[in-house]
Amino acid sequence: MLTTNLETLKIHKLTKAQYERELAAGNIDANALYLTPEEEIDPRYMTKENPTGTGTLSLNGNSGTNIGGYAVELGYNTSSTGNYSFAAGYNTVASGSYNHVIGKYNVEDEMSNYISIVGNGDETTPSNAYTLDWDGNAWFAGDVTTAAGTSLNNHSHAWSTITDKPSTFAPSSHSHAWSEITGKPSTFTPASHSHDYLPLSGGTLTGAFTSNKGIHIGGSDESSYPYIYNSGKVLYIRCGNTYWAFGETGITKNGTIKVQ
Repeated sequence: MLTTNLETLKIHKLTKAQYERELAAGNIDANALYLTPEEEIDPRYMTKENPTGTGTLSLNGNSGTNIGGYAVELGYNTSSTGNYSFAAGYNTVASGSYNHVIGKYNVEDEMSNYISIVGNGDETTPSNAYTLDWDGNAWFAGDVTTAAGTSLNNHSHAWSTITDKPSTFAPSSHSHAWSEITGKPSTFTPASHSHDYLPLSGGTLTGAFTSNKGIHIGGSDESSYPYIYNSGKVLYIRCGNTYWAFGETGITKNGTIKVQ
């Protein structure tokens, strides 16, 4: 059913300012129609200079009465309440300005976020199969494939086909618990190295040696091995029950002066 009205047809008339410009340019003749001053401010009329009117077209099997300016409704029970909107199909709604909606039972876009919407819902659950926003970003409810049948949502590439790969992949700073490390060796053989102190066997001492205690030579059993110690300014060397004392007054053996 085509519904229109006299006011809708009058939107093809020019405003007086447009009429005068077009007449001066020779694009129209003096008999052309233009809107009266009353019509120019009437919200029922819509022109480029008065974009708040209601220039509409409805080929709708169940048209409503609330339709936006310069809006179009096609199909059955469609609704174009947004200005400059277009709704076609079955129970589609173009509630945002400049919406272009087709399909059936779409999700409304009252904030005019999208240019184009394809509805694929039902009476109880409206839904969209596709949307396109003003930045050119498209969204699809299902998979998108190329002409060759390759999925753009779930596919793979050979490593050799990937360009601009980094040559190395430095790990970020992190740590692991000892139990998380696998393949650990059972022993850790030290690399060849040295220390600035005497080893347990061998080695050469250079410089002075200072000991706050006695020195056992060969073993710690003082009855079987030499033992060197001091008491004040006297140096003692003991071997078994025999000990020598070296002091300022001479050398003694077991307390008997040997050299004075």
